[in-house]
Amino acid sequence: MHIDKQAKIAKTVLIAGDPKRTKWAAEKLLTNPVLVSDVRGASVYTGTYNGHEVSFATSGMGQPSIAIYATELFVDHNVEKIVRVGTTGTYNDDIEIGTVVETYKAVSQNSIFEPEKNGWQEVEPKFTLGVGRPVLTHCGDLFYNDNDLGRTDLDVVDMESYALLYLGNKFNRQAHVVLTVSDSLNDSSKVMTALEREQATLEMYKMVLDKLFETK
Repeated sequence: MHIDKQAKIAKTVLIAGDPKRTKWAAEKLLTNPVLVSDVRGASVYTGTYNGHEVSFATSGMGQPSIAIYATELFVDHNVEKIVRVGTTGTYNDDIEIGTVVETYKAVSQNSIFEPEKNGWQEVEPKFTLGVGRPVLTHCGDLFYNDNDLGRTDLDVVDMESYALLYLGNKFNRQAHVVLTVSDSLNDSSKVMTALEREQATLEMYKMVLDKLFETK
């Protein structure tokens, strides 16, 4: 158990890797946020945003870690929708630092769920939000990786997108990935400061929340 099974968790969840970011975003954006689970320091807060109940959760880093939390949210807490909100590096010089991007397809050099499959694996989300530039997201297992990937069509890279989208499809739930570009993989001088990252992350959370709960 990695999330308290008695925790009151909303049907819609925004999930980030860093528990400090989860706490900070909850305190900044939610009305009456309550810490409902803090097992192993992976905090989950539930509150309301413009009258809509929503939870902010923590995934840790990497596919195995987000797979644990997404599975428990979908299976144990019957969550209907999870949106990963995080930061990403870009391979694409046409994508400016600070751009909000939205994964239209995530690809991984292997599948942790189906290791018998060889070569690149891909998965697409069941829904989109339309809040960012659509990108092809490379989900890597190594944070520091100088190996030639052998393809030039990749836009951005993270470490969790493939696993979340795979599980969303497996459990027939909605999962999506929205990221802010924080640095360039081609130019180390192009990188957000800590303050810029904080401000951009807050704006991304608000964009996602506003879209999720927009008035029809």
